[in-house]
Amino acid sequence: KQLITSIVAGYDVMLRIGSAARLMMERGFHTTGVIGPFGSAAAACSAQEADLDTSINALGIAASECGGISEYTRSGGSVKRLHAGFAAQAGVKAAQLAGLGITGPSTAIEGERGFCQAYADKYFIEDINEGLGSEFKILDVAIKPYCCCFAQHAAIDATSLIMANNHIKPDDIAKIFVRQKHREASAVGVIEEPTDIVSVQFSGRFGLALRLIRGGNRLTDYSEANLKDHLILAQVNKVKWIIDDELEKMPPESNAAKVTIIMKNGKKYEERVDYSKGTIQNPMNQAEILDKFRGLSSTVLPAARVNKIIEAVETLEDLDDVGKLSSLLVAKAN
Repeated sequence: KQLITSIVAGYDVMLRIGSAARLMMERGFHTTGVIGPFGSAAAACSAQEADLDTSINALGIAASECGGISEYTRSGGSVKRLHAGFAAQAGVKAAQLAGLGITGPSTAIEGERGFCQAYADKYFIEDINEGLGSEFKILDVAIKPYCCCFAQHAAIDATSLIMANNHIKPDDIAKIFVRQKHREASAVGVIEEPTDIVSVQFSGRFGLALRLIRGGNRLTDYSEANLKDHLILAQVNKVKWIIDDELEKMPPESNAAKVTIIMKNGKKYEERVDYSKGTIQNPMNQAEILDKFRGLSSTVLPAARVNKIIEAVETLEDLDDVGKLSSLLVAKAN
């Protein structure tokens, strides 16, 4: 139960601060790396039952550990995979340092030289306290069904709808147009010729081509072999991303996409998805979540251990020792 409390606290602190400085993305920051240290520090302080002063200092120290740029959305780079780890490490270290007496500025977040003004040209400080203690942000978190940047998920869903409702042969496609907000288009609509797996995952063109040719966007679909597959690359070259002013009017939480597929014979198919699968507005069910977990974990863990992890998590509030769960999560070397 203490672990659950710590996780909820970490998500709440991280997402509230992230919401306040959400325009950091426009300056090229990767939010996971930037706000992650706050969440990690809060979770660590909660787990250690730190007092108020220690917790304030931990967050103040964490503010000096924030970092992470999103240039990988332009030219790839596997360092992106480490951003969450860097953030988790930084937050735990901040909590430990605070416990040893190191102090941080008490206005590290909202101060005139603090986090929000340093990372965002405009920020919304009121988002931090709104609904505090009654609305828990962990309940607002989406789960990604596809192994690629979330910004392209609605486009993948719209393409899937077109495929499900019509008999389409990829070779007969002339052009594919994807319309999205600037936020999504700038994240996944830029890379035209991906060169590594990370740039592939941030290329919306490749994501749609995978769906058309392989029928899925699973972890195993994002491979070196598919990166060089001429059938997939032929579809990549047909896709064009467009910023849509009408979709800009959708709520901030919408990652809407309108996909138009034009066939060589002139026939046109179109679908629009306002909230992709996995969002709070269009959630995955429990079976879908477990299927994703099994697909990911089975690459490093035996099936029996995966089942034990699921059982432990489903009864987490009754677990008397967190070590019983963490020991199951260690992949042993072959």
